[in-house]
Amino acid sequence: GGFVGAIASSGGGNSNYSTASGPAYPAPIYSKQTTEGGMRIPAAPRWNPTPRQLVRLDELFATGMGTPNGDLRTEITEELVKMGPVNEANVYNWFQNKKARTKRKEQEVLERAAAAAAMMRTMEAEDTKAA
Repeated sequence: GGFVGAIASSGGGNSNYSTASGPAYPAPIYSKQTTEGGMRIPAAPRWNPTPRQLVRLDELFATGMGTPNGDLRTEITEELVKMGPVNEANVYNWFQNKKARTKRKEQEVLERAAAAAAMMRTMEAEDTKAA
């Protein structure tokens, strides 16, 4: 039921490819999906980028590019395949996750800076009271 059930039952037919509204690469396999006979479909092994793939992905991300569109994602995937196994879904997800991690880290830095500034103001206020 819930989110996984909605994904497993959406799309109609037994194609595991996204529709025209979404990307044209295989949708991820969710371990809770089952066949018509109730057998669980095993989850695909997790993709671990090679060190060379990671360097290249980081270089591309550092240019300020967001999540690449279809044609660019295909080009990037074709380049990365020469360095190890990867598919377009991996590339798409890596960029989405990197963007989220970067945004979260920036937010944490801002929160720490705000907390430090508040602490300094408190200490300065106590110093003026003591004088």
